[in-house]
Amino acid sequence: MAEMSNEKKLKLLILGCSVLLFFLVATFASAQYSKSPNFCSSCHATAPQVEAWEKSSHSTVACVKCHSTPGVFQIFGDKDWAKKTVQFATQLWERPVKILNPVGNEVCLKCHSENRETTPSGDLIIPHDRHQEKSVRCIACHRGVVHGEKMNIEVMEQREFSSNPKHPKTPPKTNMNDCLDCHVKKKQTIACEACHTDIVRPSSHDEPNFDTEHGSQAFQDVDGCNKCHSYTFNNEGVKSVEDRVKKYARGNVFCYTCHMKTPLGHDGEWLDRHPSLAKENEDGCLVCHGEEKPQKEDRVTKTYCNTCHAEPHANGWRNLHPSEVKIEGTAKRKCFDCHSQNQCYTCHTGQR
Repeated sequence: MAEMSNEKKLKLLILGCSVLLFFLVATFASAQYSKSPNFCSSCHATAPQVEAWEKSSHSTVACVKCHSTPGVFQIFGDKDWAKKTVQFATQLWERPVKILNPVGNEVCLKCHSENRETTPSGDLIIPHDRHQEKSVRCIACHRGVVHGEKMNIEVMEQREFSSNPKHPKTPPKTNMNDCLDCHVKKKQTIACEACHTDIVRPSSHDEPNFDTEHGSQAFQDVDGCNKCHSYTFNNEGVKSVEDRVKKYARGNVFCYTCHMKTPLGHDGEWLDRHPSLAKENEDGCLVCHGEEKPQKEDRVTKTYCNTCHAEPHANGWRNLHPSEVKIEGTAKRKCFDCHSQNQCYTCHTGQR
């Protein structure tokens, strides 16, 4: 076999190097393109996320700035660009699109300062440095600020995404309950003054009779109550009433833990006075009491109307009861479960 000439060897070397260079350039270009917003927006699977990004405060920040680790090897690193290129070509996407590696604080801190203490809106105190010290992820509070994480998945899968009426016009905001959930979980303070500089206590709360009159105020404006007490509200399982205020009182732990105790106003004369008061304000009674025997999930006191009112005495009981009580006694007959001694007195002394 004739030996290959140096000229042919050179040609093969040049060809091999050209092919290798071509693949390197193509690979580099593919990797770079897969990290660009244009690549992300070219696929329907990520179109909702891209559109949300375009409307967000981060619309001038390229995808790679947040979804890639800084460094020389980041080009071929954590984006799985080859896999995504194949998925793009075959349209074999897993939906909805999910991020496998959450954005770390170090990414956010490339642009944002952890020394920021307040927000430009409201009276909030947010010591970012203290959250950073406790290893709280930025996205724990700021999730959805770019891609609208809380958007309905069904909406995100719609072809006409932007024209869908459920399409969010602004990214979701972290509400107070999110903050309180985290603070409770991490055993941190939930005092109002820990996060707010301007705490306005309603003037009605300082009135002498507020403890006994706040119920009537709730019937007038339960939404006002909810502005401060929303965190403890959970109406799951409250099926025994339809009235909105009663449902709120029975679904808010702040309300029902107090309502299930005996109020100061229910003194020794309460049994005598309650019929006339109940006629005036039956709804007020039924916030804490049920008409029928309550279930555990009803979150009301165990004393209910039909404890007494469902079993009326037999005809002629008024004339028969002295002998019955004399024979069996008040304890066995359970007279004072429903009646007070004052009722005996007022009747037997002719004051009734």
